[in-house]
Amino acid sequence: MKGCISCEHADPALFLNPIRVDCAKLGRRVDGRRDGCEHWNSCKSLKEQIIEHWQRMHDAAPGVFKSHAEKPDIENCPYCEKFWLSDCRGCPIAKVAGQIVCRNTPYALASNAYVCYYESGWAEEYKADWQIAAVKMIEFLKGLPDEQL
Repeated sequence: MKGCISCEHADPALFLNPIRVDCAKLGRRVDGRRDGCEHWNSCKSLKEQIIEHWQRMHDAAPGVFKSHAEKPDIENCPYCEKFWLSDCRGCPIAKVAGQIVCRNTPYALASNAYVCYYESGWAEEYKADWQIAAVKMIEFLKGLPDEQL
């Protein structure tokens, strides 16, 4: 596996959060953006990470959601992890939307669809609404400008 869901030295079986991994070579838990794992240079951009996060949620079976390993919230968003504590300053979503906390984006629709799907006990009748909303968010994210490193 490549990118931020693993580094070349990580054991993919250990992942619960797509941002943090256990680096077997370093022998400790690392955060790909902040802890400076020297093997993280092949890491995907935050934009790639968040698109993949939403795509995984879109494609996930209800059992995956039940574990709450990934869901549409600030604890699972690569951009929020980096920009949330600074009131979204520097977040590409906030720059494009002109608002903080993902206002003016498809996020509210997607988040609400997720909650309905979850609260229904993952009823099939809510799955399509969730997936349509997730696709709108994915398309929005794909339209963000690429990051300047």
